Amino acid sequence: MSLTTVSIVFYSTPKSRRGKLVQILQYNPIFHCGLMLSCHDESFVIASDKTHRAKFIPNDLYHNTIGFKPSHIVILGETDFSNIQRTMDFIATPYKGDTMSMAFWYYIGRFLFKSYQPKSCALLACQIARFCGFKLDDFILPKNLYNDLRDKYTHYTWEEYIKESEK
Repeated sequence: MSLTTVSIVFYSTPKSRRGKLVQILQYNPIFHCGLMLSCHDESFVIASDKTHRAKFIPNDLYHNTIGFKPSHIVILGETDFSNIQRTMDFIATPYKGDTMSMAFWYYIGRFLFKSYQPKSCALLACQIARFCGFKLDDFILPKNLYNDLRDKYTHYTWEEYIKESEK
């Protein structure tokens, strides 16, 4: 039985106009997030975007090669994650974020249709964290998820986390 560290990483350096637009519209630098699973010396980010379905991406590839640089990380804790099949089954169905449904929710849906939840990176992170045994509420916006988690769990800036993990 191996323990897996479950964290949520947050991003505030957009690579696209869409990311910059999200920052401007929500008056917050955090525009994207993903769930990170770390076991032994390997880490994977489970991320969703409008350009690809949700999938496991090696940490080094996502953060160094693709260039999504995290700004913050919230460490939820450790869990026995030997049965990864439920997560694989969940993300096997195309889970893609959609700009139009997010815009509809942000400007209209969240006020008029309280139960409507568009697919977003934050909602995906919440759902998979629950598969891992953590009790998280659903959040659509990464900034709201971060604001909720930072007071409940250990959180670092990405630079602090890298220094801490090198010890």
